[in-house]
Amino acid sequence: MITTIKTLSDQRGFAIFGAILVLALVTIIGIAAISTSTSERRTATNFMLYERVFYSAEAGLEHVKEAFKNTLRTPANIAVMAIMGRPDWSFALNGATATSYAGGVTWISDQSIDVNTYTITVWDNDDGDGNPAHDSDGLIFIRSDAVGPQNSSCSIETLVTATATSDPIHGYNAQEGGGSGKNFTSNDANGINFSAPGFGAQSLHVGG
Repeated sequence: MITTIKTLSDQRGFAIFGAILVLALVTIIGIAAISTSTSERRTATNFMLYERVFYSAEAGLEHVKEAFKNTLRTPANIAVMAIMGRPDWSFALNGATATSYAGGVTWISDQSIDVNTYTITVWDNDDGDGNPAHDSDGLIFIRSDAVGPQNSSCSIETLVTATATSDPIHGYNAQEGGGSGKNFTSNDANGINFSAPGFGAQSLHVGG
């Protein structure tokens, strides 16, 4: 009796296993790439939203500072600054209940700017006078709270004061029209009017 032994060399099972393994690796790499891309996109979006809401908060500060400038430019407030050497912010503190953010006065509420809004709160620092609605040292706190899409938010808080300055006189030449001598004994042909436009104009700086 003759027995014949046949060896099968069919590798189809190994090929299928290899294909599944490669497909799994490609799938993992694809998922990782998508996850990384999504994370980077989310980070970029969050950064953009933060930048926009930050600049909205800054715009709120500039808004209220300009409003305060207009009030401080009144003759009565300019006189106080000239005498005391500091501003009196009591006009901005009307209604304040404490020298803290929670006890401050809301000056601007939910002001729209692009897709964001900002709210401005003002309160007195603890200047020792015991009255949160009265300023006695020329300093107050201003806080701008801005909010935007996807719960983005930013708050900027600053302590501010104000100073009054005079612009220098331009366009005047010494002894102009005083004759050929042009010396300290000569006289000007015409008196100088310091109240004329362009001379001695008051400017105001509010900063914190």
